[in-house]
Amino acid sequence: MGVFTKKVNVWTGTITVESYGGIRRDLSWVEPEYKSQQLLDYLQLKYNISHYFAKKSEKEINSGKINAGNVNKINAIIEKHLDARDKAINEFDTESSFGNNAEALNKWKEKLRQNEI
Repeated sequence: MGVFTKKVNVWTGTITVESYGGIRRDLSWVEPEYKSQQLLDYLQLKYNISHYFAKKSEKEINSGKINAGNVNKINAIIEKHLDARDKAINEFDTESSFGNNAEALNKWKEKLRQNEI
């Protein structure tokens, strides 16, 4: 997850951030002969889960009107959402058998669509 300072109000010091989910290319790379739509769906869902938690951290930071100097508070929010993301991705990997269970992939697509993660 990447969290970037978008702006800092010069009068109040309030920070506005922008966050993005991400996935490491070296961990998501697939040999061409093993590429399938199901595997691509699995990797896309991993990215979507990461992005979901990035946007949650962005929303919490931006709605909190936090002073940019309060780095500990900002980092605590980011860490909270990183931990939740890691927990969700581990659960997703287990339930989907690392993308081998199509039914679990569909379940997680729906969970994400309904913001039920």
